[in-house]
Amino acid sequence: MLTGTAGGLDASLSGLFAALPGVLTLTVNVQPDQADAPPHPPYQAANPPDSSAEYRVSALRIGLLDSAPGSVAGSELASVTLATASAGANARLP
Repeated sequence: MLTGTAGGLDASLSGLFAALPGVLTLTVNVQPDQADAPPHPPYQAANPPDSSAEYRVSALRIGLLDSAPGSVAGSELASVTLATASAGANARLP
């Protein structure tokens, strides 16, 4: 009897975990200027020789109902980004 209950529970949980990546995403070391980064606010690219690029990194991003990686910001239901640091953009003085 316990084996049948455990088997049914296992099937239910495997279905839940199979659907989870489409609902919840956890991303570590998020760098918006890298390929396949999750949706993010736009960043400033380099404009040589007048300015350097903006570099940003976040320790953890939790997304709810995200769309495909690389899509525009705001296309997910909700997201939280934790521990973000940025440097630049730096402009060259005349």
